[in-house]
Amino acid sequence: MKGSYDFTPIFVVGSARSGTTILGRMLSAHPDFYVYRAETLLMEVAKIKYGDIFKYKERREAFIKDWFDSRQFKRSNLTKSEFLDILSTSNNYSELLVSFLRRMALKANRRYIVDSTPSNIFSVPQISAVCPQAIFIRIVRDGRDVAISQVKLGWSNPPAPFRERRDLVHYALLVWQQSQDFFENNSLEAINKTVFFEDLISNPDRTFRSLGSLIGEDFTPDSYESVLKDKRNTAFEEDSKSPPVERWKNEDYEFINDVTFNIGKTLRKYGYVSDTACINLRSVFRYYYFLLFFRTKRMISRYHRIGKFSSQEFEREP
Repeated sequence: MKGSYDFTPIFVVGSARSGTTILGRMLSAHPDFYVYRAETLLMEVAKIKYGDIFKYKERREAFIKDWFDSRQFKRSNLTKSEFLDILSTSNNYSELLVSFLRRMALKANRRYIVDSTPSNIFSVPQISAVCPQAIFIRIVRDGRDVAISQVKLGWSNPPAPFRERRDLVHYALLVWQQSQDFFENNSLEAINKTVFFEDLISNPDRTFRSLGSLIGEDFTPDSYESVLKDKRNTAFEEDSKSPPVERWKNEDYEFINDVTFNIGKTLRKYGYVSDTACINLRSVFRYYYFLLFFRTKRMISRYHRIGKFSSQEFEREP
Protein backbone atom coordinates (compact mmCIF):
# COMPACT_ATOMS: atom_id res chain seq x y z
CA MET A 1 0.00 0.00 0.00
CA LYS A 2 1.25 3.45 -0.85
CA GLY A 3 2.14 5.68 2.05
CA SER A 4 -0.07 8.61 3.01
CA TYR A 5 2.53 11.00 1.55
CA ASP A 6 1.49 9.72 -1.90
CA PHE A 7 -2.16 10.56 -1.36
CA THR A 8 -3.49 13.38 -3.55
CA PRO A 9 -7.15 14.37 -3.34
CA ILE A 10 -8.64 16.30 -6.23
CA PHE A 11 -11.54 18.63 -5.52
CA VAL A 12 -13.76 19.62 -8.44
CA VAL A 13 -15.67 22.72 -7.36
CA GLY A 14 -18.06 25.27 -8.83
CA SER A 15 -21.83 25.57 -9.02
CA ALA A 16 -24.29 22.69 -9.01
CA ARG A 17 -25.10 21.62 -12.60
CA SER A 18 -21.87 23.15 -13.90
CA GLY A 19 -20.31 19.80 -14.78
CA THR A 20 -18.59 18.87 -11.52
CA THR A 21 -20.00 15.33 -11.67
CA ILE A 22 -19.05 14.57 -15.25
CA LEU A 23 -15.55 16.00 -14.83
CA GLY A 24 -15.12 14.01 -11.63
CA ARG A 25 -16.17 10.81 -13.36
CA MET A 26 -13.89 11.45 -16.31
CA LEU A 27 -10.94 11.95 -13.96
CA SER A 28 -11.87 8.88 -11.92
CA ALA A 29 -11.81 6.69 -15.05
CA HIS A 30 -8.00 6.74 -14.76
CA PRO A 31 -6.69 3.48 -13.21
CA ASP A 32 -4.78 5.33 -10.47
CA PHE A 33 -8.02 6.87 -9.14
CA TYR A 34 -10.38 5.37 -6.58
CA VAL A 35 -13.95 5.77 -7.81
CA TYR A 36 -16.20 7.38 -5.17
CA ARG A 37 -19.59 8.13 -6.72
CA ALA A 38 -21.07 10.53 -4.23
CA GLU A 39 -20.60 14.07 -3.02
CA THR A 40 -19.16 14.12 0.48
CA LEU A 41 -21.37 17.02 1.72
CA LEU A 42 -19.30 17.30 4.90
CA MET A 43 -18.21 20.93 4.60
CA GLU A 44 -21.60 22.45 3.83
CA VAL A 45 -24.40 20.08 4.89
CA ALA A 46 -22.88 18.43 7.95
CA LYS A 47 -21.24 21.59 9.23
CA ILE A 48 -24.53 23.51 9.12
CA LYS A 49 -26.89 20.73 10.24
CA TYR A 50 -24.87 19.27 13.12
CA GLY A 51 -22.54 22.06 14.19
CA ASP A 52 -19.49 21.18 16.29
CA ILE A 53 -19.56 17.36 16.40
CA PHE A 54 -15.98 17.33 17.63
CA LYS A 55 -16.84 18.94 20.94
CA TYR A 56 -20.47 18.04 21.65
CA LYS A 57 -21.35 14.37 22.11
CA GLU A 58 -25.06 14.74 21.37
CA ARG A 59 -24.39 16.44 18.03
CA ARG A 60 -21.76 13.84 17.14
CA GLU A 61 -24.17 10.98 17.84
CA ALA A 62 -26.87 12.58 15.66
CA PHE A 63 -24.34 13.01 12.86
CA ILE A 64 -23.11 9.41 13.11
CA LYS A 65 -26.65 8.01 13.01
CA ASP A 66 -27.55 9.93 9.86
CA TRP A 67 -24.13 9.43 8.25
CA PHE A 68 -24.22 5.65 8.46
CA ASP A 69 -27.60 5.66 6.66
CA SER A 70 -26.40 8.02 3.94
CA ARG A 71 -25.30 7.45 0.38
CA GLN A 72 -22.12 9.32 1.32
CA PHE A 73 -21.06 6.53 3.69
CA LYS A 74 -22.60 3.54 1.92
CA ARG A 75 -20.77 4.33 -1.31
CA SER A 76 -17.42 4.43 0.45
CA ASN A 77 -15.37 1.27 0.93
CA LEU A 78 -15.08 1.81 4.68
CA THR A 79 -16.53 -0.04 7.64
CA LYS A 80 -18.28 1.76 10.46
CA SER A 81 -15.35 1.16 12.78
CA GLU A 82 -12.91 2.58 10.23
CA PHE A 83 -14.95 5.76 9.91
CA LEU A 84 -15.31 6.10 13.68
CA ASP A 85 -11.55 5.84 13.96
CA ILE A 86 -11.20 8.71 11.46
CA LEU A 87 -13.77 10.78 13.33
CA SER A 88 -12.03 10.25 16.67
CA THR A 89 -8.76 11.69 15.35
CA SER A 90 -10.28 14.69 13.56
CA ASN A 91 -10.54 18.14 15.11
CA ASN A 92 -12.68 19.85 12.47
CA TYR A 93 -14.63 19.14 9.31
CA SER A 94 -11.70 19.84 7.01
CA GLU A 95 -9.60 17.21 8.75
CA LEU A 96 -12.52 14.78 8.72
CA LEU A 97 -13.09 15.30 5.00
CA VAL A 98 -9.44 14.82 4.05
CA SER A 99 -9.03 11.79 6.34
CA PHE A 100 -12.20 10.22 4.91
CA LEU A 101 -10.93 10.62 1.36
CA ARG A 102 -7.44 9.42 2.30
CA ARG A 103 -8.70 6.26 3.99
CA MET A 104 -10.89 5.34 1.00
CA ALA A 105 -8.10 5.88 -1.53
CA LEU A 106 -5.32 4.15 0.35
CA LYS A 107 -7.51 1.21 1.36
CA ALA A 108 -8.04 0.61 -2.36
CA ASN A 109 -4.32 1.15 -3.01
CA ARG A 110 -4.97 4.24 -5.11
CA ARG A 111 -3.14 7.53 -4.97
CA TYR A 112 -5.97 9.77 -6.22
CA ILE A 113 -9.58 10.31 -5.33
CA VAL A 114 -12.02 12.94 -6.57
CA ASP A 115 -14.51 14.86 -4.45
CA SER A 116 -16.88 16.62 -6.84
CA THR A 117 -18.97 18.44 -4.23
CA PRO A 118 -19.61 21.82 -5.95
CA SER A 119 -20.09 23.83 -2.74
CA ASN A 120 -16.57 22.97 -1.56
CA ILE A 121 -15.54 26.11 -3.44
CA PHE A 122 -16.60 28.02 -0.31
CA SER A 123 -14.22 25.88 1.81
CA VAL A 124 -11.11 25.91 -0.36
CA PRO A 125 -9.00 27.89 2.16
CA GLN A 126 -9.84 25.53 5.04
CA ILE A 127 -9.26 22.36 3.01
CA SER A 128 -5.97 23.54 1.50
CA ALA A 129 -4.70 24.49 4.97
CA VAL A 130 -5.23 20.90 6.13
CA CYS A 131 -4.05 19.26 2.89
CA PRO A 132 -1.48 21.38 1.01
CA GLN A 133 -1.02 18.71 -1.67
CA ALA A 134 -4.69 18.82 -2.66
CA ILE A 135 -5.49 19.84 -6.23
CA PHE A 136 -8.48 22.12 -6.83
CA ILE A 137 -10.14 22.28 -10.24
CA ARG A 138 -12.90 24.83 -10.75
CA ILE A 139 -15.42 24.28 -13.51
CA VAL A 140 -17.50 27.11 -14.95
CA ARG A 141 -20.61 26.75 -17.13
CA ASP A 142 -22.85 29.42 -18.64
CA GLY A 143 -24.98 30.54 -15.70
CA ARG A 144 -28.15 30.56 -17.81
CA ASP A 145 -27.77 26.86 -18.61
CA VAL A 146 -26.92 26.18 -14.96
CA ALA A 147 -30.00 28.01 -13.71
CA ILE A 148 -32.43 26.43 -16.18
CA SER A 149 -31.06 22.97 -15.33
CA GLN A 150 -31.39 23.57 -11.59
CA VAL A 151 -34.97 24.77 -11.96
CA LYS A 152 -35.88 21.72 -14.05
CA LEU A 153 -34.63 19.51 -11.21
CA GLY A 154 -36.42 21.54 -8.54
CA TRP A 155 -33.19 22.79 -6.96
CA SER A 156 -34.01 26.51 -6.93
CA ASN A 157 -35.78 27.64 -3.76
CA PRO A 158 -36.18 31.42 -3.60
CA PRO A 159 -38.09 33.06 -0.76
CA ALA A 160 -41.83 33.75 -1.01
CA PRO A 161 -43.69 35.26 -2.74
CA PHE A 162 -41.49 34.66 -5.79
CA ARG A 163 -42.64 31.32 -7.16
CA GLU A 164 -43.00 31.86 -10.92
CA ARG A 165 -40.54 30.06 -13.20
CA ARG A 166 -38.73 33.29 -14.06
CA ASP A 167 -38.28 33.91 -10.32
CA LEU A 168 -36.75 30.46 -9.88
CA VAL A 169 -34.35 30.96 -12.78
CA HIS A 170 -33.34 34.44 -11.62
CA TYR A 171 -32.61 33.13 -8.12
CA ALA A 172 -30.54 30.23 -9.45
CA LEU A 173 -28.60 32.67 -11.62
CA LEU A 174 -27.87 34.81 -8.58
CA VAL A 175 -26.56 31.79 -6.69
CA TRP A 176 -24.33 31.02 -9.69
CA GLN A 177 -23.11 34.62 -9.69
CA GLN A 178 -22.32 34.47 -5.97
CA SER A 179 -20.14 31.42 -6.52
CA GLN A 180 -18.12 33.25 -9.17
CA ASP A 181 -17.91 36.37 -6.99
CA PHE A 182 -16.64 34.35 -4.04
CA PHE A 183 -13.81 33.04 -6.19
CA GLU A 184 -12.94 36.52 -7.45
CA ASN A 185 -13.26 38.31 -4.11
CA ASN A 186 -11.31 35.81 -2.03
CA SER A 187 -8.30 35.40 -4.35
CA LEU A 188 -8.38 31.61 -4.08
CA GLU A 189 -4.77 30.92 -5.05
CA ALA A 190 -5.30 27.27 -4.07
CA ILE A 191 -7.46 26.83 -7.20
CA ASN A 192 -5.01 25.18 -9.59
CA LYS A 193 -7.09 25.22 -12.74
CA THR A 194 -10.31 26.66 -14.15
CA VAL A 195 -12.06 24.52 -16.76
CA PHE A 196 -14.98 25.69 -18.87
CA PHE A 197 -17.75 23.16 -19.26
CA GLU A 198 -18.28 24.11 -22.89
CA ASP A 199 -14.59 23.43 -23.67
CA LEU A 200 -14.75 20.12 -21.83
CA ILE A 201 -17.70 18.96 -23.93
CA SER A 202 -16.45 20.28 -27.28
CA ASN A 203 -12.79 19.26 -26.90
CA PRO A 204 -12.22 16.85 -23.99
CA ASP A 205 -8.82 15.79 -25.34
CA ARG A 206 -7.40 19.31 -25.06
CA THR A 207 -8.89 19.75 -21.59
CA PHE A 208 -7.40 16.50 -20.33
CA ARG A 209 -3.99 17.18 -21.80
CA SER A 210 -3.95 20.29 -19.66
CA LEU A 211 -5.26 18.45 -16.59
CA GLY A 212 -2.75 15.66 -17.13
CA SER A 213 0.10 18.16 -17.00
CA LEU A 214 -1.33 19.61 -13.80
CA ILE A 215 -1.86 16.29 -12.04
CA GLY A 216 1.19 14.52 -13.44
CA GLU A 217 -0.69 11.64 -15.06
CA ASP A 218 -1.56 10.67 -18.61
CA PHE A 219 -5.27 10.53 -19.40
CA THR A 220 -6.11 8.47 -22.48
CA PRO A 221 -9.30 9.17 -24.46
CA ASP A 222 -10.24 5.47 -24.16
CA SER A 223 -10.97 5.94 -20.48
CA TYR A 224 -12.83 9.24 -20.22
CA GLU A 225 -14.71 9.02 -23.52
CA SER A 226 -16.67 6.10 -22.13
CA VAL A 227 -18.02 8.48 -19.47
CA LEU A 228 -19.33 10.86 -22.14
CA LYS A 229 -21.17 7.99 -23.83
CA ASP A 230 -22.61 6.63 -20.58
CA LYS A 231 -26.40 7.04 -20.53
CA ARG A 232 -26.17 7.82 -16.82
CA ASN A 233 -24.15 10.92 -17.65
CA THR A 234 -26.20 13.74 -16.12
CA ALA A 235 -24.83 16.31 -18.55
CA PHE A 236 -26.98 14.83 -21.29
CA GLU A 237 -29.89 13.20 -19.50
CA GLU A 238 -32.20 16.22 -19.58
CA ASP A 239 -32.53 16.25 -23.36
CA SER A 240 -30.70 13.62 -25.34
CA LYS A 241 -31.62 15.33 -28.63
CA SER A 242 -29.54 18.45 -27.99
CA PRO A 243 -26.05 19.08 -26.60
CA PRO A 244 -25.86 20.58 -23.08
CA VAL A 245 -24.51 23.89 -24.37
CA GLU A 246 -26.52 27.11 -24.86
CA ARG A 247 -29.82 25.47 -24.05
CA TRP A 248 -30.91 28.84 -22.72
CA LYS A 249 -31.37 29.93 -26.34
CA ASN A 250 -34.48 27.75 -26.45
CA GLU A 251 -36.11 30.21 -24.06
CA ASP A 252 -38.05 33.34 -25.03
CA TYR A 253 -35.80 36.39 -25.60
CA GLU A 254 -37.77 38.57 -23.18
CA PHE A 255 -37.65 35.83 -20.54
CA ILE A 256 -33.84 35.60 -20.69
CA ASN A 257 -33.45 39.37 -20.59
CA ASP A 258 -35.67 39.56 -17.53
CA VAL A 259 -33.93 36.83 -15.51
CA THR A 260 -30.43 38.11 -16.29
CA PHE A 261 -30.94 41.48 -14.64
CA ASN A 262 -27.61 42.41 -13.02
CA ILE A 263 -26.07 39.08 -14.09
CA GLY A 264 -24.86 40.10 -17.55
CA LYS A 265 -21.57 41.61 -16.35
CA THR A 266 -20.58 38.32 -14.72
CA LEU A 267 -21.59 36.35 -17.81
CA ARG A 268 -19.48 38.57 -20.04
CA LYS A 269 -16.53 38.35 -17.66
CA TYR A 270 -16.35 34.64 -18.39
CA GLY A 271 -16.76 35.02 -22.12
CA TYR A 272 -20.48 34.37 -22.42
CA VAL A 273 -22.35 36.68 -24.78
CA SER A 274 -25.13 38.56 -23.01
CA ASP A 275 -27.43 41.33 -24.17
CA THR A 276 -28.30 44.17 -21.84
CA ALA A 277 -31.05 42.85 -19.57
CA CYS A 278 -34.37 44.60 -19.41
CA ILE A 279 -35.03 46.74 -16.37
CA ASN A 280 -38.41 46.81 -14.69
CA LEU A 281 -39.51 47.34 -11.13
CA ARG A 282 -40.14 43.65 -10.50
CA SER A 283 -36.76 42.44 -11.76
CA VAL A 284 -34.90 45.14 -9.80
CA PHE A 285 -36.75 44.43 -6.56
CA ARG A 286 -36.50 40.68 -7.08
CA TYR A 287 -32.73 40.76 -7.59
CA TYR A 288 -31.92 42.83 -4.51
CA TYR A 289 -34.45 40.95 -2.39
CA PHE A 290 -32.83 37.66 -3.43
CA LEU A 291 -29.38 39.07 -2.78
CA LEU A 292 -30.35 40.11 0.75
CA PHE A 293 -31.98 36.73 1.36
CA PHE A 294 -28.94 34.83 0.06
CA ARG A 295 -26.46 36.77 2.17
CA THR A 296 -28.65 36.53 5.28
CA LYS A 297 -28.99 32.78 4.78
CA ARG A 298 -25.22 32.32 4.54
CA MET A 299 -24.69 34.46 7.63
CA ILE A 300 -27.29 32.49 9.61
CA SER A 301 -25.77 29.19 8.48
CA ARG A 302 -22.71 29.99 10.59
CA TYR A 303 -24.83 29.53 13.71
CA HIS A 304 -25.84 25.91 14.13
CA ARG A 305 -28.84 26.49 16.36
CA ILE A 306 -30.51 28.58 13.65
CA GLY A 307 -28.94 27.26 10.46
CA LYS A 308 -29.85 23.62 11.12
CA PHE A 309 -33.50 24.36 10.38
CA SER A 310 -32.71 25.36 6.79
CA SER A 311 -29.85 22.96 6.10
CA GLN A 312 -29.85 20.25 3.48
CA GLU A 313 -29.80 16.54 4.32
CA PHE A 314 -27.40 13.75 3.44
CA GLU A 315 -28.42 11.81 0.34
CA ARG A 316 -30.15 8.43 0.62
CA GLU A 317 -29.85 5.48 -1.72
CA PRO A 318 -33.03 4.98 -3.79
